[in-house]
Amino acid sequence: MDKYLRPLDGNDLRGAKVQVDVTRDSCRTATILWSSVRDSHVDITITKVSGYSDVGTPQRYRHLARERKFCIPTELVQGKEYKVVVRGVTSHAQGVTTFRTVFTSLELQTLHDMAIRHVERGGGKRFQRCDVFYRNKPFAYFKECERNNNVMTPYMKDNNGDPASIINGQIKGLFFATSVDPQTGRPPHWSFFGPKRISIPATAMLTKNSNLYFADFYCNNKAHYVTVVLTRPGSKTDRFCEKNLIELDIGHNDFLWRNNQVYCSRKVWVEVLYTENIQLSNPLITFSIVEGRGTSKPGGLPKNPSCVKCNLPTPATMTRPTVRGVSYSFWGDL
Repeated sequence: MDKYLRPLDGNDLRGAKVQVDVTRDSCRTATILWSSVRDSHVDITITKVSGYSDVGTPQRYRHLARERKFCIPTELVQGKEYKVVVRGVTSHAQGVTTFRTVFTSLELQTLHDMAIRHVERGGGKRFQRCDVFYRNKPFAYFKECERNNNVMTPYMKDNNGDPASIINGQIKGLFFATSVDPQTGRPPHWSFFGPKRISIPATAMLTKNSNLYFADFYCNNKAHYVTVVLTRPGSKTDRFCEKNLIELDIGHNDFLWRNNQVYCSRKVWVEVLYTENIQLSNPLITFSIVEGRGTSKPGGLPKNPSCVKCNLPTPATMTRPTVRGVSYSFWGDL
């Protein structure tokens, strides 16, 4: 069974007699599998969902039941959740499941390799010392932290970056920047995310006992970003990352590593998603010039879909497969 399947609630599954599984062939394609039924044909309905509500136009197909396998013939939208219903035409026995269109392990490895190629381009010095991890936010954010006993609490990762990123909507964390001005060796004097900045010693956050994982590589315009997730070993989030992401060697990797000091890449902006609470006990506070909105965009800023450096290659066209026993009832934009 695909690890991104999720059963619907009890009311949806009541009386179901068909076991339905989905294999994600990529973040855009999937294959539906079902258990044996007595019917000659099954009806297959595929619908985008939000929570437990259907959204968009359902896609319906009729297929030979004995095949017990159906390759969805349209390209799916990345980063979405889909509901699949398989129902016997005459018996009305049915099964239901959902799946998310996120990176497969092979696709994530490909994205990781693309990020490495990006930082290796051009030669020259690849790393610079990083003394602090820093986080900019509006004043109101820090007022809220004060009301929370000066604790910064992780919150759910939004859709910033690649829409097919496995961590979107799945883990909680706090974003910190690591990159510094190559001329001064200090964090830049400006920020897109707010005027108030807290800085925490990098060695205090990236400890030798931490676990570090590669999660994403993207750009919004020209500058490229790598997202790494920093976890406490054995935590629930760490187990999720160990299962789904690419673990990095804290002692040396292509993006962010440490020995007695911490070093970050000079060729890409490295952002750290720190997954534990942080107690603000006399942090270093500075103020920055605000660029742009001065706050994060609600829901996250989408990835630039046209960049060839950080987008996975896709087929030029999607064609309907010629599959024995398939009847296409109607088509729409999945």
